[in-house]
Amino acid sequence: MFILLICLCCISFGLAVGVFVVPGPVPSNLRQTPVSEEIPVVRESFDDSRTVKAQLDVTEGQSIAWTGGDIVTKLGVGSQSILSSGESPFSVDGKPIVALHTSVPLYRDLYAGMAGEDVGALRDELVRLGFGGDTVQRLHNTFDRSLRLSLIGLQKHIGAARTGALHLTDCVWLPGQSITLASSSLVLGQSAPQELGRTAMTVSALKINVPDGLYPGARVVDINGVETKLPSDGVVTDRVFLDALVKTDAFVQWSAAGEEQRAGGLSSTIRLEHALDATKVPAGAVFGINGHRACVRNGEHSVVVDLYGSDNGFAMVGPKGRLSSVQVPVRVAMQCSVSMQAR
Repeated sequence: MFILLICLCCISFGLAVGVFVVPGPVPSNLRQTPVSEEIPVVRESFDDSRTVKAQLDVTEGQSIAWTGGDIVTKLGVGSQSILSSGESPFSVDGKPIVALHTSVPLYRDLYAGMAGEDVGALRDELVRLGFGGDTVQRLHNTFDRSLRLSLIGLQKHIGAARTGALHLTDCVWLPGQSITLASSSLVLGQSAPQELGRTAMTVSALKINVPDGLYPGARVVDINGVETKLPSDGVVTDRVFLDALVKTDAFVQWSAAGEEQRAGGLSSTIRLEHALDATKVPAGAVFGINGHRACVRNGEHSVVVDLYGSDNGFAMVGPKGRLSSVQVPVRVAMQCSVSMQAR
């Protein structure tokens, strides 16, 4: 019994000593700072590519109609075809029909001696197409001999009878100099309907909310491989780009979506027009950030760099000279403000 009491006392004494000997947790402010290390860096091409949503200003397709009829004997258009002013897209009863765009829609037959704004609009289009007909301002809206001769030139071009007059049954008015038919109702060997088809949806502008804080430099916008320069205000009106855009799979899918989905915008990519030769460094190596300037520590020195952007957790920078490594994390607080002056 005595021996048992001695053992219990020894155990109690050991536990008590252990409580005082085993160290408790060290406060975070007293813990040793992790040792910094020099991390090798690499150089990469950097175009700051970003995916953004573009909003589109679109015009829904409209009906293309005419007042003629008869049997279609020649057909050169169909769905997704392009109709251009001054060309003949089809013939009825062996007679070529001409497509024409005028600033004033054609609403009556036009012939020598008539006058009006529609006459002047016809003259302007024939001049644009290269068939002449220009005249003095006071005769601009008068169907005179010069206009008759230019109209004969157009009729000769399409292989039509050279009457020098324009009848509504001989022409189709177009809402633009060149349009794309989304659908066509014309069928070879059948009577031509009053509604020949509908135009495709057109885009008048593409708008991008350009992110703040981008590194200065010209940028481009790319959608499905179709690209153009991105204006500083983010509003793209480049007609060649917009016409190519509507033919892309991305636009076709977007236009076929519901109104709510279309309101979400069209996915697009913006990037620097000319990629930068950048140095890729860990984000933790950068300090003293001031706009597009910052510093990194290389050995015992701070080095001023241009801050181009980021890429998967790394900072893409442009040092004045070449860096072989940077310190991560920065061991001591470095003063960078003096070095931030323009180089």
